[in-house]
Amino acid sequence: MNGNIPEEGQDVQVRIGGGSWQSATYRRGQFVDAFGLPLDPARISEWQAAEPRVRDTRDRLAEWNALGSFH
Repeated sequence: MNGNIPEEGQDVQVRIGGGSWQSATYRRGQFVDAFGLPLDPARISEWQAAEPRVRDTRDRLAEWNALGSFH
């Protein structure tokens, strides 16, 4: 397992046993799944930082709309 501790709120991937990677988030000292349910730390064999999510057009449009219109 990765010897470092993730940062609070960091998106990570965890491996349960020898299975495939699963998305999770590190919150309040534990790994939680997409629904906010805690994952059993005894079953997590390793973790890695998740790839940064690529911003898509919807993200940019939401940011633009949040700025307000320019007339």
